[in-house]
Amino acid sequence: MHFVCQQVSHPDYQDVEAAVEAMKSVAMSVNDTQRRFDALQEIVRLQASVYEGWEGPDLLDANTLILHKGDLVKLTEGQKHKEAYVIILNNEVLICKKVSTNKFLK
Repeated sequence: MHFVCQQVSHPDYQDVEAAVEAMKSVAMSVNDTQRRFDALQEIVRLQASVYEGWEGPDLLDANTLILHKGDLVKLTEGQKHKEAYVIILNNEVLICKKVSTNKFLK
């Protein structure tokens, strides 16, 4: 939102300018809150996707953000490669074995 005020000398100019700044601040706060909520919901979905239930502390107790997630392949000399699914949270790293589409073993 962008306003251009033509009459800087108008008696309501400062009040309108202050109101615009307050609205910007509220909008930024709402957007930040929504981003945090979405990040927490993603952690909840992740924890629910672990096969046969979660066997550890609630991921939300220590984490607020998933930093990265994806497939990892370990290549070893003379052996088959090993595949894992890695989730890097802001305070933990989970290494899982993928057992089916969107289901993982911790």
